[in-house]
Amino acid sequence: MAKHNRRRPGPRPAYDPRDNKRRCCRCRTIQPLDHFYLSERTRDGRMTQCIPCTGPSKAAIGIRLRLATYGYKRCANGHIAPITDFGIASDRADGRNKYCRPCKQAIDRTWSQKSGYEQRRWQLHRERRQARNRAYYRANAERLKEQARANWLSVRDDPERHEAFLEKHRNRSRNRRGRVKAVASERIDFDYIYQRDNGRCHMCGKATRLDVPTTAPNRCHYDHVVPLARGGTHTHDNIRVACAPCNWSKRDRAVGDQPMLFG
Repeated sequence: MAKHNRRRPGPRPAYDPRDNKRRCCRCRTIQPLDHFYLSERTRDGRMTQCIPCTGPSKAAIGIRLRLATYGYKRCANGHIAPITDFGIASDRADGRNKYCRPCKQAIDRTWSQKSGYEQRRWQLHRERRQARNRAYYRANAERLKEQARANWLSVRDDPERHEAFLEKHRNRSRNRRGRVKAVASERIDFDYIYQRDNGRCHMCGKATRLDVPTTAPNRCHYDHVVPLARGGTHTHDNIRVACAPCNWSKRDRAVGDQPMLFG
C-alpha cells in the first residue's frame, strides 16, 4: 500500500507585514502593530503579546521609561504622543493624565451626550465630595495653615524653588478663575501653552520669559483671546502667550480693539 507523503502545514505566521498586523501569542487575536509594545528582539520591532496581555511587565515598564526619556508617553487608547499633549495630573506617578488631550476631549464630548440622570447623579456626588472636603478643612484648619506656612518657609530662601512655588499657585488661581467665570473650562497646562507658542506674544511677536519678575516688560503672561467677560472659554484653544504690555493694554477687549504698545 503506497504511502502518501503529505506535507505538514507549517506554523501560522505570527504577523502579516502587508497589513501591519500581528497575532498575539497569548490571546491568539490579530491586532494592529500599535497594540504591541516596542521590542528590539523581533523582526517587526514589536513584542509577541498585545498590550492587554502583556500588562505591567518589566519590558513594558522599561519601554515606558524609555519613552519618557525622549519626551513621549503612551496614551491609554494605545497610541504614542508627545508628553506635552497630556494634561497635568498630580495624583499619577508621572504627573500626567493617562489620556492625551484629543482623546480626553472626545471622552468629555461623549460625557456631555449622556443622559440627564447620569449627569445629575455625578453632580450629586460632586456636591457630597465638596461638602466632605469643606468639613475636613473646618476640622483641621489650624493644622493645614501651619503646614502651608511650613511649605512657604522651606522655599522662601531658594530663588528657584520660590519662583516655582509662586508659579504653581498662579496657575491654580488662573484655573479656578476660569472655572468660575468661563462658559466652558478645562484644566490648563500652561507649560504646554508656552512651548506651543514658542514663548512669543501672539499680538506683537516679542519673545517672553518666565524667569523674570512679573512686572518686567518681557514677562510671559497668558491671555484669553476672547475674554472671559465676553463669553470666552477657559480652554487651550482660547489661551495664548502675551507679553506684559500687550496684555495690560488689551484688558477685557478683543484682539485688535486695544492700542498696541510696541517698544
